[in-house]
Amino acid sequence: MSRTLRTAILAGWAMSAAVLAQEAAPAVPATPKVETDPKAAGGYILGAEDQLQVWARDADEISARPYRIDHTGSINLPLVGRIEAAGMTVQDLEFDLELRLRKFIKEPEVTVSVTEFRSSAAFVFGAVRTPGLVQLLGPKTLLEILSLAGGLNPDASNTVILTRRSEYGKIPLASAQTENSEEYSVAEIDVKSLIDGRRPEENLVIRPFDVITVPRSDVVYVTGEVRSPGSFQPKEQPLTVLQVVSMAGGVTPAAVAQNAKIMRPIMGGPKRYDIPLDVKQIIAGRATDFPLQPGDILFIPSQSLTKNRVVTRITEAVINYGAQIALWSILWRGR
Repeated sequence: MSRTLRTAILAGWAMSAAVLAQEAAPAVPATPKVETDPKAAGGYILGAEDQLQVWARDADEISARPYRIDHTGSINLPLVGRIEAAGMTVQDLEFDLELRLRKFIKEPEVTVSVTEFRSSAAFVFGAVRTPGLVQLLGPKTLLEILSLAGGLNPDASNTVILTRRSEYGKIPLASAQTENSEEYSVAEIDVKSLIDGRRPEENLVIRPFDVITVPRSDVVYVTGEVRSPGSFQPKEQPLTVLQVVSMAGGVTPAAVAQNAKIMRPIMGGPKRYDIPLDVKQIIAGRATDFPLQPGDILFIPSQSLTKNRVVTRITEAVINYGAQIALWSILWRGR
């Protein structure tokens, strides 16, 4: 796994810890009641603030009553006393209760339902509409979590990165790798194939504290005097200037294409440097086409272009194509 990916993963963990700390400060908001099939929730790991309902045959003292797991991770039931429920699955708790009830009932049968899931959260970062903490109100799959995060942005990559703590088991995919002395596992998932239904097995159930990172795709941008300014994503090979101009509908009659420029990021940061380019000669076939790199902005000026018009046109491109980048802060600035 590359150094860049490792850095992104560690940054994701740090961000998730910060988000969790911020979420812990205010009072916990009321959570709507969620009924679930006990069998479906059998593998759910219980935690503080989860609310349970217990049914036990021939044990009316504890049946049909709500029990909240307290901040220490315990519940207190009649007959059986205090139980450290946090960290157990629903099935584990059912088995534990049956063992305890055998002192009072010959053949006890216990069913536990989780009526409110309030203990667990996952974290979504990157190219989604509402990144941050997502409460796991019951078992949720990867696609469900991405949907709760508002869905993918137009500039989202086709690949998402899932990071999981080792205490919740290794990610059950052949591509999963263990990192940082096996403290967590990491897997890259092709979300496009998942959405298309070609890899349903990768629609994993998300575990508490999973970190889902959605990288931005290798988009390039074109603005100024083209008919359809916006962002464009290469399918396989890097795009060239001629290809991007064509995808943007060509230049307008007002374009001064010989004075075009590419604004290229410096080491992936916010600062850029300009590459002067004669797009007119490239279109005419009298100059070599120029390859673009991820994050490049191709700017085609006009004779009458003013700073305010630049801002207006770039704002239109950002709105129309959902580009998550403040282009106007770097274009046509004073030097």
